[in-house]
Amino acid sequence: MASIEKRGDSYRITVSAGYDASGKKLRQSATFKPDRLTATGRIKAESVIEKEVQAFAAQFERDVKAGSVSGSGSMRFSELVDCYLEQYAASELEEGTADGYQATLEKRLLPALGHIRIRDLAQKQLDLQTYFNRLALPDQDGKSLAPATVKRYMAVLSSVLSWAANMRLIPSNPMEYVRAPKESYKEPKPKSFTIEELKRFMEALDLPQTTTYKAHKRTAQSGTVYSVQEYRESRKFPEQFRLFFTLAAFSGCRRGELIALDWSDLDFDACTISVSKSVSKTAHGVIVKSTKTASGVRILNMPPSVMQQAKRWKLHQAEYRLRLGSAWKGQDNVFIQAEGARMYPDTVSAKFKDVLRNYNAQCRPGEELPDIPLHGLRHTAASILINQHTDIAAVSKRLGHSRTSVTLDIYTHAIKEADKDAADKLEVIAQASGVM
Repeated sequence: MASIEKRGDSYRITVSAGYDASGKKLRQSATFKPDRLTATGRIKAESVIEKEVQAFAAQFERDVKAGSVSGSGSMRFSELVDCYLEQYAASELEEGTADGYQATLEKRLLPALGHIRIRDLAQKQLDLQTYFNRLALPDQDGKSLAPATVKRYMAVLSSVLSWAANMRLIPSNPMEYVRAPKESYKEPKPKSFTIEELKRFMEALDLPQTTTYKAHKRTAQSGTVYSVQEYRESRKFPEQFRLFFTLAAFSGCRRGELIALDWSDLDFDACTISVSKSVSKTAHGVIVKSTKTASGVRILNMPPSVMQQAKRWKLHQAEYRLRLGSAWKGQDNVFIQAEGARMYPDTVSAKFKDVLRNYNAQCRPGEELPDIPLHGLRHTAASILINQHTDIAAVSKRLGHSRTSVTLDIYTHAIKEADKDAADKLEVIAQASGVM
């Protein structure tokens, strides 16, 4: 029989769990804090609360006797996270994903929840819902987390607690009952270029990149400190970045897939590139790994003009390698750092933003390019193919999606636009045929 001890507004439930090997009596405990108000906001009668406590105690006793509740429920959330990262994430998740989970946990979840015992956390669905609702609200500076960021925190916490439930450390995952805060409507931002915008973007890659340096101080070799006035400097856009963005827009590959390319992956005679790996950022640097799924391994036919651009960069890279001599640190990488090592992923993302800013600063009014993310070039490739009425199965295969349904879900808007365009063309034929 479970014992019930009232502690302020909560109740301590204790159940006998048998004896250990030395004959010591084992006990399991849980804390239950009933809601004092009904769904309509009225104060609950004590008799109602007593029934809820008794029901919780009975269920807890059944769980203990069924082996659904472990003594490890007394561990704190911070201890659970250590076990999760060591025993699950390190072996079951990709290194980059595991590092991301750990960073997410350390940033907000551990400071807020680390001190709570997991047996108590398992009963705090309402508190968890309140916590995530508050994360979505503006702080003292009026800044709020993006809905996608809040959902990421929820997903990571759910992963930890789901593992705990599978290990029978807690009866169930309380995050199953927590819902993401409702998002306020915002005008959707462009995620890709139109065909006309893509043409302007290609023109932007040929423009000199102008950088403004603010006034600053420098120290000469003699030790003399002198002032440098603000100045602007224009440079030709680096050839390999022009190739990277061209490949991104005309292959539909992901950033990591392009950075992982070796020259052996390019077949200049057949005009194809072979995609079989990707790069990922980890706490230990950039690693090369296999693609996300088996469908990610693919051979893509490319426009001959794009392959010619790649051939020119290969020649110029070889000349650069000769100039570096023994300082060259690379292997067969297509996209490189200054000493030949494989390019860092964030470098191309920053360069892409530079291109947009540089072009928009000098183009004619009304011709500015939308501020899309680098991944938008992949969306651009897919959207253009769909608008050109390319078979959706072919588009899906080119993108490396595991299922055609994934492509349909992501590019619903582009498919609707393509269907509207098809209807407009049919209208011309219908009118020419005398349909009124």
